Amino acid sequence: PRWSHDQLREAAHEWLKAHRDGVDPHAFPRLVERLRYVSGDYRYAATFPALLRALGDAHRPLHYLAIPPGLFPVVVRGLAASGCTSGASSTSAR
Repeated sequence: PRWSHDQLREAAHEWLKAHRDGVDPHAFPRLVERLRYVSGDYRYAATFPALLRALGDAHRPLHYLAIPPGLFPVVVRGLAASGCTSGASSTSAR
């Protein structure tokens, strides 16, 4: 599903309420101003420049790849070709 920034913010707020000891009213605004949601399909080259635009002037972004193993080559190539890996760190869910 495509989400708006407000929907992403609300989902993050609800998750923190349900899974942590509450929401820090000072830290939460700082967290959500850094969150970005980009809707796209890894099979389409246009997805990766959209990710790069969402990164803006971010330094050392983290790409968390919770994707099926078969998609790793496609996604890593797309990230690299678009410039999204410049200075980035990556991790994966196993």
